[in-house]
Amino acid sequence: MTMSLKKRTTSQMNTRRRGFTLVELTLGLLVTTFVAGAVGAFLLAVSRCWNGTANVQNGAIRASQFTARLAQRLQDAKRIGYWRDGSANNGGFIFWQGDTNADGEMQASEMGVVQFNAVDQTVDLCTLAGGAPDNVWTTADFKDSAAIDNFVAHASFTPLIRGVKTAMLTVTNEQSETVAPTVSWVLAFRQTDGSLSPQTCVAGMRAPATPP
Repeated sequence: MTMSLKKRTTSQMNTRRRGFTLVELTLGLLVTTFVAGAVGAFLLAVSRCWNGTANVQNGAIRASQFTARLAQRLQDAKRIGYWRDGSANNGGFIFWQGDTNADGEMQASEMGVVQFNAVDQTVDLCTLAGGAPDNVWTTADFKDSAAIDNFVAHASFTPLIRGVKTAMLTVTNEQSETVAPTVSWVLAFRQTDGSLSPQTCVAGMRAPATPP
């Protein structure tokens, strides 16, 4: 009698200690896979969001730097001449920085060009190179469609900002003698991950255009 009870107890314990069945293991693996997939997708979305936010912030900082440098050059300028929007990857404008010798004439040494360089991916400030002829420019020269190229041919270049993939320019009120001209650049900055961060940079003159 005692032996029979021991055998029954041992049999019941063995039954309770049995392992998982194949169906139970399969279901467990499926649930684990679904949970791991959901967690992975969530982490990937968070990572992308983080990278996107960092790219926007980086682009905004660089745009702010460029705007400040552009405003420093433009705020005391006398007038803006010919400009092109950049649809052919050569956007830029020519401007009379100031009448430094107070003679009322536009000399090449008093002028400058801000132009996008698609090859180097920079927006450059172009000023008269040392030793270049300091010619007097007329209003017709200043507004001519070849004005930028004519000036740049005798200029030295200083990058105002780097890492620019594309650049589009708009100039408003450039000929107005009652409203201060405004320059607007839309720059697409290349980020470290290869993406682009488009930013708008606006600067203007403090006073309306002053004719020579």
